[in-house]
Amino acid sequence: MSNFTYSDELYHHGIKGQKWGVRRYQNPDGSLTPEGMERYLKKTGGVYLKKGTVVQRVSDVDEDFTGKSGHKHSYVSFLEEDKFKYAKYSRSLGGTKFTMDTPYGYQIDLVVKDDIAAPGLEDQVKAAVENVQNMSVKEIDKHLIDKKGYSASSIYKDGEDFVHDMLASNPDGTVSELQKRAYLHYSRNLMKDKKLREDFFNNLSKKGYNAVIDYNDTTQSFIGADGKTKSMQGFASKPLILFDTQKSVDKMASRKITEQSLYDQAKKLHDKNASEAAVKNLAGFVGSVLAVAPTAFVSPSLAMMLGVYAVPLGSVLPGSMNSDKAMNYSADMQRYKSLMNLQKNDPVAYKKLIKDQIDLVTQMKEAEKKAEKKSSKTTK
Repeated sequence: MSNFTYSDELYHHGIKGQKWGVRRYQNPDGSLTPEGMERYLKKTGGVYLKKGTVVQRVSDVDEDFTGKSGHKHSYVSFLEEDKFKYAKYSRSLGGTKFTMDTPYGYQIDLVVKDDIAAPGLEDQVKAAVENVQNMSVKEIDKHLIDKKGYSASSIYKDGEDFVHDMLASNPDGTVSELQKRAYLHYSRNLMKDKKLREDFFNNLSKKGYNAVIDYNDTTQSFIGADGKTKSMQGFASKPLILFDTQKSVDKMASRKITEQSLYDQAKKLHDKNASEAAVKNLAGFVGSVLAVAPTAFVSPSLAMMLGVYAVPLGSVLPGSMNSDKAMNYSADMQRYKSLMNLQKNDPVAYKKLIKDQIDLVTQMKEAEKKAEKKSSKTTK
């Protein structure tokens, strides 16, 4: 018979920081806790930004985000590469108040005061499908089918059945390629159609979100009506649209965008990508060397392990992508350096160049506004 030693001590092995009766990821009503939402969005391609995160907005004027002067919805970016690209393309983003004193507008830093949660593509598609299902045929015709002005998306042509595609989920209920294509058309109309936008944002708000990823500014692939894969080109990675700016963020600071500030941002990104490319290329080199002649450096058993793991490391982390990015940022640096040199050596030519650029942007924006007004009158 075995001898047992009894103890009056009780041991419990749980999760560090967890408390009795407190759920970490889910509330009693089934909704997600902040930790649960963060975990879910990481799995589904969404974005979760905690309080204190600094995001950035680009504008042609120095906005203050208070009272009537503030925006209900705001486009912001949180990735450093996106912050630079929006500053780089500031003139193409809207607004006509660029001047010789502020030829590129402003970068405005905003601090998150209420955690930001934005769903991934599939969850955005599902919310859009719910909205379309609740729309009347007349509303769909007015807000999504008429292809005039801005809504004349290159994604859909006359005669193609947008509604069919929007509702055509896969047999297992997952989002289909047809639905993704339809959603890209749907989302292109959001910021030009107040009712469509408000209904969509309200639906997502009920699900616990306060922002969406602006897929219109990202590169997306979709299957066209002819069955061929098509691509919608964008320049950003994960830009956001905030549902309620004043609830989500506070203004921290703002600064004029200049050639010098653009050069500095490009250099920082160039150096970061060049450094990462060097590390990844070294990993690939080590992997290839160990795969070719591992026993020349280490014991056979260790060589076998390194040979298995080092080669995939070099292939999974290719330095070429970072090298290409570094080259692109190098080109940006050269461009802004040339403009700074022109301003220094020939200020008259510099002022004329900048003025011509501002005038061209202003003319294009005014033409867009006229086209939108004409389209609005036609579709009513």
